[in-house]
Amino acid sequence: MKMLLILFALFCNVVSSEAVETTLPFSLKHYGSFKKMMHMKKVDGVVDLKTALNGKQIYGVGAIKNAEGEITVHDGKAWLSYGKDGMDKVTHEIPEGEQAMLLVTAQVEKWQDLFIPKDMAESELHVFMLEQAKKSGIDTEKPFPFLIEGQLKNLTWHVIDGTTTGTGGGHNQAHGEHSFIRKLIEHNEKTSSIIIGFYSADIHGVFTHPGESWHVHVIFKDEKKAGHVENYGVLKNSTLKLPVR
Repeated sequence: MKMLLILFALFCNVVSSEAVETTLPFSLKHYGSFKKMMHMKKVDGVVDLKTALNGKQIYGVGAIKNAEGEITVHDGKAWLSYGKDGMDKVTHEIPEGEQAMLLVTAQVEKWQDLFIPKDMAESELHVFMLEQAKKSGIDTEKPFPFLIEGQLKNLTWHVIDGTTTGTGGGHNQAHGEHSFIRKLIEHNEKTSSIIIGFYSADIHGVFTHPGESWHVHVIFKDEKKAGHVENYGVLKNSTLKLPVR
């Protein structure tokens, strides 16, 4: 009997430890998988969108079931871009029963503002963001969300439209895992926009593209469009926003 109690106690400790290890900062949650989408062409819905976005101060990025479009969430407000409607239209109303095939969300009550000191290309910006995150006490070994507000440069972004093409489909090499889904692409040399992004050092191929650490979306301040970012840079004096623990 004593041995059984000891084993039970050890089991409870293991379960408790695993539960702590799987708890992500900023109430971060993710659904679906880029890897499954890539290798198994799984585009069916995995979570009810209204349920996943239920709460205050929610931020998120993802894709609508059946690759019908993009999901971008800023401070609890959903920006749904359905590719069939083109790139210049979003809806903020979530249709009843709508699902995401891929989604990552976080709950952030407070952000700290950091000015970006010079023009930066994407690779340099990544280094800057990680440096600032570490200085701010964020554990960069775990996923975290971020925002950028201001002037962007060399922005390429897309909206998927639900059309499967088998292979090919006009997708670039950087995101070849989307090659069976057609997307609408736009390039902006300079624009005033809001970036919503998630960084993950160790969870690749789930809510970031395989082999990549970043999943980024853009919202245009004219409130007419939003979508998935392929590449971008920022101009001096834009604002990087990092979550406060």
